[in-house]
Amino acid sequence: MSVYDNLDIAFSGCITSKALILAEHMGFFEHLDENDSVSEHLLKEVYKDKGSYLDAIINSLCEGGILSSQHEHYQLLVSREKIKKKVPIFKLWLYAYRDLLSEQERMFDGELDRIPYDGGSVAKHSAEIGSAFIDKQLGQVVAELELTGTLCDMGCGAGLRLINLCRNFGLQGVGMDMDANAVALANQNLTKSSVDGVEFKQQDITKIEGRHEDIEAIMFTFFTHHIEPNERLERLLSSYREIFPNLKYIVIFDTVTGEKANEVNNIFSKGFDYIHRLQGLIPRTRADYMSIFDNSNLSLTQEIPLAVDNSYVWICKVA
Repeated sequence: MSVYDNLDIAFSGCITSKALILAEHMGFFEHLDENDSVSEHLLKEVYKDKGSYLDAIINSLCEGGILSSQHEHYQLLVSREKIKKKVPIFKLWLYAYRDLLSEQERMFDGELDRIPYDGGSVAKHSAEIGSAFIDKQLGQVVAELELTGTLCDMGCGAGLRLINLCRNFGLQGVGMDMDANAVALANQNLTKSSVDGVEFKQQDITKIEGRHEDIEAIMFTFFTHHIEPNERLERLLSSYREIFPNLKYIVIFDTVTGEKANEVNNIFSKGFDYIHRLQGLIPRTRADYMSIFDNSNLSLTQEIPLAVDNSYVWICKVA
C-alpha cells in the first residue's frame, strides 16, 4: 500500500469518527429496524429540515464502511452495541481533548504556558466509558471488599462512580478532584441522585492535610498515570498510611503501554498513549506498577484485566 493511500485512510478515519458521533447525537441509529436497516424515504422524512446533516453522515459512514447503500435502503455493517460502546471513546479523545489537539503544534514550539484542559468534559466522557466498560467490574470489586467504612474516590471526575457505589452498597463516600469544573459536575450529579452520605471536594490529592480516620478504602480510576515519576507515586501511596490510619485497601484502575490490545476493544490505548504523551506524561508499563506496589509495601491481592484495552484493576491490601 502506498504512502498516499495510508494518508487517505488516516484522514477518512478521522472524518468517519466525527460522523459517527454526530449520527449518534442525531438519533440516527434509533431509526434502524430489527435487521439494522432503514429506508432512505424514512430518513428524509425524519430529517427533512436537516437534510445536509443527513447527507454528511450517510456519505461519510458509507465511505468508512459503517453503512452500505442498496435499493434506497441503508444497512448497518457494524453492530449497534459496538457503536454504543466505542463512540464515548471517540468523544473522550477527540472532543474532551480537542483544545489540546488543536494546539499541539504551539505546545511543541513552547508558545503556551499551560496545557489546554477541560476537566468537566473529560469527566463527562470518561463517565460514559466507565458505564460501558468498567462500572460492572468496579461494583464486583467493591462488593468483594465488604467495606463498612468510607470509600474515597481520588480523581473523582463527574462523581457518578462514587454515587452509584454508595447507593448500591450503602456506603459513605468522599470524592476528591483538583479540577473545579469536574467537582461542580459531580455535585450536580449528586443533587440529582438524592444519595446521602456522599460529598465532593476540590482537592489536590497529593497535598491532603490532617488525619482522616473514617476512610477504609481508596480507589483511583485512570488517574495514577498523572502522578510522575514513579518515586513520587510510591511516596504518595506510602503516605496514605498516616493520612488514613484505618485504610485497608487501595484499588487502582489504569492503562499501561507496551502490551497487545485485546479483541474486545482495541482503540482506547491508542488515544491514551498519544494524548498523554502530548501532555509530557510517559505511560507506565505493567512492570512499572508491580515495582511501585512493592516499593510502597502494598500487597497485591488481585489483578483483573479490563475490557478497555491494555487496562487493569489492581486490588492492593495496605500492610
